Amino acid sequence: RPLLVLLGGAMVVLLLACTNLSGLMAIRAKSRFKEVAVRRALGARGRDIARGLLMEASVLAGLGGLAGLVVARLSLPWVELPAIVPFAPEVGMPVFFFTFVLSATAILFIGVTPAWLASSTELVSALRGNASDASSRRVASSLVVVQVGLALSLVATGGLLLRSLASMRDEGLGFRTDRLLSFYVSLPSSRYPEDEDQRELRRQALEAFRRLPGVLAAESASHLPATPMVLNLATAIEGRPRPRGSLRAAPVFVSHGLLETLGIAVVEGRSFTDDDSRSSPWVIVVNETMARTFWPEEDAVGQRIRFEYDWAPDAPVSVIGVTRDVRQEGVGTLIRPAFYILHEQFPQDFLYFVLRTQGDPESVTASAREQLRAVDKNLPMADVRSMAVRLDDALAVHRSRQQIVSIYAIGALILATLGVYGVLASIVSSRARELVIRMTLGASGRDIIRLIMRRALWELGLGLALGLVLATASGRLVESFLYGVEPTDPTNLAVTSVVLAGCGILASAIPAWRASRLQPSQRLRQD
Repeated sequence: RPLLVLLGGAMVVLLLACTNLSGLMAIRAKSRFKEVAVRRALGARGRDIARGLLMEASVLAGLGGLAGLVVARLSLPWVELPAIVPFAPEVGMPVFFFTFVLSATAILFIGVTPAWLASSTELVSALRGNASDASSRRVASSLVVVQVGLALSLVATGGLLLRSLASMRDEGLGFRTDRLLSFYVSLPSSRYPEDEDQRELRRQALEAFRRLPGVLAAESASHLPATPMVLNLATAIEGRPRPRGSLRAAPVFVSHGLLETLGIAVVEGRSFTDDDSRSSPWVIVVNETMARTFWPEEDAVGQRIRFEYDWAPDAPVSVIGVTRDVRQEGVGTLIRPAFYILHEQFPQDFLYFVLRTQGDPESVTASAREQLRAVDKNLPMADVRSMAVRLDDALAVHRSRQQIVSIYAIGALILATLGVYGVLASIVSSRARELVIRMTLGASGRDIIRLIMRRALWELGLGLALGLVLATASGRLVESFLYGVEPTDPTNLAVTSVVLAGCGILASAIPAWRASRLQPSQRLRQD
């Protein structure tokens, strides 16, 4: 789905470019009315004229498609999209065929408008040179409205994703990321078949890491915050009959001091202590979401649950504390019920180690690797990253999506601005005789500017209204990618509208100013 959304953004940019060209060619068609009329008077059929105009459009679309392939091929080595594209992109035959289809569609889009305008021109008026260009102006104005609307929807979508990414960065993660080094170790069942073997390896490794210079604390966990989790255990509340499997929670197996090392606050009850051992009753610390879900009207501390599995202990597990919610499964994801349970009581053959350091966490990587080899020379360290880098990597998908859509939005803004300028400049050029006559009859330069800007502002207003409708629809399409922002966020729509209106006014002001500088005597002498 993310790829389809990004492809949709690219198609909107392409549609903007085609609309831009179509509008310019609609205005240009007026200058060819007489040529077309001569051809028709000499016996050319409508389809012959349309074929010629479509051939001109095919040159534009064909060269554009070829240039696009060349640019794509040359830029591909410089583009890295590991968070978005699950395969190695290449410019092969599918891309060639896709580009051919797009180019053929663009030919029709660009060439149909001038062909229709030329075929609908009154023959006698065109031969006399006084054919009206009102149709071409209306078509060009309509296309400007469409351009502004499409640009607003794409820029608004980029704004939504940008604000969503900012919300993810600023949200309360529930854990600390500074001066923490993390890495993964997998214990082969062939060498560590028993629970006690796994417990002993973990104890030896933690003692070795804690002896390292510059290491303030060393702990272990089965999962780290901002990493995906696959376990979701079925549980039952002691003393309450419920359907089997109706209550589920995600377990995180930890060492005694992990919550303190990661800065995960305990808001009720207590954390784990050395008294919680293999021989003592099993205990867990639950997150706030689990406490609200399992015991909505009671205190979670002191409650007991059972695991609905054969390997689980016969005795129930007691809740000794409640922690703040942590973004355990990734940034921007929903928080689900989760609990912490001691590795000492329930060992696992997969371990993340977390070292809190005095300075740069990367500086202890080499010495930590040596200590692990001293414990077991056949155990490699994997996924070695600081927690800050791990969090940044968790944002990579969202950041890549936002960057690509932002590029589309900038392109759309530029195309829309150029479209407004190009169409309005062409209209001013086609109305030059009318404008100088107005000036000859007493109209001032300010009156001419007001005349041109009134038309431009009307088109911009219609385009912004259309854009707000399209932006609302596009916001709904990307709603599943948003976090902390509504798809119809009024602030985003307002800012986007102001930016686009400003660009449109600037693009309109230049042709209006140039129209006010026309010299009536010189222009009338030329005519």
